[in-house]
Parts: sequence; C-alpha cells; structure tokens
Amino acid sequence: RALDIDPFSVIALNGLGLSYMDQQSYNDAIAQFKTCLQHDTYNYACLDNLGATYLEMTQFSTADTLLNRAHQLFPEKSEALVNLGYLADSRGDWRRAVALYVQAMTVYPYAPYAYIDLGYTYNMHGLYQLAQAALIKGIAVAPEDGKLHFLLGDTYAHQGNYAQAAGQYRLAAIAEDLDPGVKRAAQERVAALERPKPSPKP
Repeated sequence: RALDIDPFSVIALNGLGLSYMDQQSYNDAIAQFKTCLQHDTYNYACLDNLGATYLEMTQFSTADTLLNRAHQLFPEKSEALVNLGYLADSRGDWRRAVALYVQAMTVYPYAPYAYIDLGYTYNMHGLYQLAQAALIKGIAVAPEDGKLHFLLGDTYAHQGNYAQAAGQYRLAAIAEDLDPGVKRAAQERVAALERPKPSPKP
C-alpha cells in the first residue's frame, strides 16, 4: 500500500525487500533492492541488504563486492561490517570474521548484531570465556534481545555453569523478538537442565 501511494519510496522498497528475504524469496528481494538503488544509488540500507541477500544465496563474490561498496560509502555504519564478518566466517576465515565483528562494535556499539555473531563464532571454536564477555557486553546494549540470552545460555552450559545457563534460557524463552523455533529450543533446554538427575547406583 505504501508503494501504491509512493512508488518511489526507498523506505517502502527496502522494507518489502526485507520481507521477501524473510520468506527466502530471494529473487523478489533482489528486485526490490535494485529498484531502490535505481532511485537512490547511494542508499546504504538497500545496498547492504542486497549484499546480504546474495550472501544468504551463497553467491559470495557478488555479496563481497556489494557489501564492501556499502562499507566504503558509509564507513561509520556497522551493518555492512557485520555482514562482511559473516561472509568471512562462511568462507572459513573465522579470525577475519572476529576482526570485522569487533570493528563493527567499535564503529557502532549500540546494535546487538555484532555481539551475537561474535559470541556465536567464539562458541563454535570453544573460546567460551571470550564468547561470554562479548555476549554480556551485548546484553548491556540490548537487554531484551533473545538471541543474546540464548547464546549466553549455551556459553554457560559449555562451561558447566548450568544454573546460569538455565537463567539465560528462561530469559530467551520469554523474549518477544525470538522466533518460535528458538523459543521452543530454549524451553526444552531449561526443562532438560531442571530435570532431576538419577541417583547413582550403589
């Protein structure tokens, strides 16, 4: 309806593209972002999201070009850096991914995405104390973010801190921003941690 009112609205084009991305209708998403860029060549959101779409499609070279262009146009913004970090991780260069996530946090420390991806990457490589530090910083920035709580729960569980893990999973389970599948996983992990352990046999 917004585009019916104003067919040149880059905000509406970007929003529609994001909706298509959520539905994994990537070709439709690309069409919206490209139309947005036809109207505003330097629109950061559409350029970054176009790169992110190709990233989700595993078309890494195209994603790399677009995301680097977005970062070069607006180096003070963090979203393209986070996506470039995810791209590096997808290519197997997790140390470069970490450096890009840290750079994103430095450029703009008030969004949760870099903390989420950094915590996840550290967890995947067994660096649990570093993951814990990153995720706690993220929660200070975005205390209601369910993904941060869920990942911090995983970090505590890996370290054997099951009571703290259960507390974080409970917070994730009630977070409004978390998708239903992850909420169910959080609820199941709380239940598993609270299940009575069988007594050892004599």
